Amino acid sequence: MIPVALKRWLGMPHSCENPKSIFIGLIGGVGDLVSAAPSVVALKKKYPSAKISFGVGDGIFFNTIKNDPNIDHFETPFFYNTWKKRARRKMYRHKYKEHDLVFLLDNGTLDWWQPKKHLIDIYAEKCGVTLEQRRPIFYLNENDFREADKKILDLGISEQDKLLVLSPETRSKKKMKEWPYERFLPLIQKIRYNYNFKIVTMVSKDNPNEYNGTIPL
Repeated sequence: MIPVALKRWLGMPHSCENPKSIFIGLIGGVGDLVSAAPSVVALKKKYPSAKISFGVGDGIFFNTIKNDPNIDHFETPFFYNTWKKRARRKMYRHKYKEHDLVFLLDNGTLDWWQPKKHLIDIYAEKCGVTLEQRRPIFYLNENDFREADKKILDLGISEQDKLLVLSPETRSKKKMKEWPYERFLPLIQKIRYNYNFKIVTMVSKDNPNEYNGTIPL
């Protein structure tokens, strides 16, 4: 059995029965962050007296989790080369100097998806927790709700309207993640024919495709 002190020096993750400080690092995108949120809840419940610090990118990534009541401190912008084993070990060593438990959640290999596990389950396994609710969590404040209400009104959507949101575009790994554009068009037509929904499509400003019959956002 490898002593804990040696594991810390080698940059190897290890367990701690009663941690006072926990560090979680995740550089991934918005979807990764909301998928990791249930594990943060479970960690706080498992170790209620521990202070949780979260390393995250800046901008939209920090804004995604800044309202999480389970996180005591944010480190932003947080970055290391997740694909390099040496960089990962170095980050573990650095964080173990300040924290009792360290979880670097970014996947270190490109084939992480091959076991066909959902990110929610992958993060829970890495954190050593069992989830009571297996679904993403997004924390909003009052200002977020006000901004959303204003945006909905600006788009011409009323409280009586039935709303459906489609997200045909991804930020990265488009060939692996995105459904083909030519399939979205008949899907939209079929939805409009069978249901009285207003459809919002979440797309970037530079997306060249048109999604007729929807409200682009």
